[in-house]
Amino acid sequence: MDRMPSGFHCRETVMRKHGFTLIELLVVIAIIAILAAILFPVFAKAREKARQTSCLSNLRPLGTAAMSYCQDYDEKFPIDYLVTGVVVVGGANQWRYLLYPYIKNWQIFQCPSGRGSYDFSSPYSQLCVNYGINGSVFTTTGFAMGSILAPARVYFVGDSVHWFGSQYWTAYAGNGSDGYFNAGPTGTPSMATDEHSRHNGGSNLNFCDGHAKWMRNTDIVGNWSTLSNPSLP
Repeated sequence: MDRMPSGFHCRETVMRKHGFTLIELLVVIAIIAILAAILFPVFAKAREKARQTSCLSNLRPLGTAAMSYCQDYDEKFPIDYLVTGVVVVGGANQWRYLLYPYIKNWQIFQCPSGRGSYDFSSPYSQLCVNYGINGSVFTTTGFAMGSILAPARVYFVGDSVHWFGSQYWTAYAGNGSDGYFNAGPTGTPSMATDEHSRHNGGSNLNFCDGHAKWMRNTDIVGNWSTLSNPSLP
């Protein structure tokens, strides 16, 4: 029968009794804290990137619906509100009722990073802090497609802190933790920064030719007049 080598049992006992020292534990904790500080922002950005993609997936059907509406109604965009047969409550935007028959999904009107959740089928609910329209395209009478000189450059709906996005509310859409009127000339200047944007420093916009894309907020602000004015070439 083989015998255990001399001294092996003692060494094994010593190894079993050996543990981490306080310094070693502190080093491990420090490493974990450093890794967490590095990885958590990465995870948060990746999560918001997924929401940005989901938001863009919402805007594309809205663009298709608007194009279909224009084809059915003398090539004119929907009006902004005061839709015949729909009760107007507190100036609630009604254009969504004109696009809904082409979409048949109220959740399309909810941005994944928007603030709050609403029943968009109810006229008592506005689209605040979700999507806002370009009031120069969605007018009270219906703007003609043929009058838009550069439809691929002019937006008609996008991320916004107000359903009526003409006054820079679209430029500074704001994220879920931001306040209500946090944008534009009448808003809070400290909120007019990329870190307060909705999707990683920018917003999603849908344009009058039907395409949708993400734009950095600084680019939206810097090109606001050409993005919002359908009469410019």
